[in-house]
Amino acid sequence: MPNRADQQQVLEILQRLDGLESLKELFWGQLNYDRINEAISRRGWGDAASKALADDPLVFAGGGENEDFKIILARLDSDHVRLGLQRPVINRLLRDFPYALFVFSNRDRNACDYAAIYFRAFAFVKLLICRRMCLRTLLSTTSYSLSRRRVL
Repeated sequence: MPNRADQQQVLEILQRLDGLESLKELFWGQLNYDRINEAISRRGWGDAASKALADDPLVFAGGGENEDFKIILARLDSDHVRLGLQRPVINRLLRDFPYALFVFSNRDRNACDYAAIYFRAFAFVKLLICRRMCLRTLLSTTSYSLSRRRVL
């Protein structure tokens, strides 16, 4: 687990999260995830998932053995970050990325939500953290992922 000072720095980044630069600082700088930056083609996706996005999602970073855990950025084609638009995208992405943290933003990239997905006993559990909700929960989740990513 990261020490208390590292957790405080991550919390400060999350509190001022204002776009791509903050995400780079968080995942590449503070949490030391590997940079990937590969687009995920929506070719062959269903209409609901494909039309929910403004552009192709991006595998932003990865970690763990063989980089099995991914951080995926997705920009919704909406002024707001709506859960109803996230669901079909998450369901489609889970086929290829069963261990991931999905970061959704609105079209203008000035609002975002996080969805940490993991499988347990043939069902997936979703933890959704809105920016205005408790950031400590996300901090705990990312800190736990960081401590576990070496073991995956």
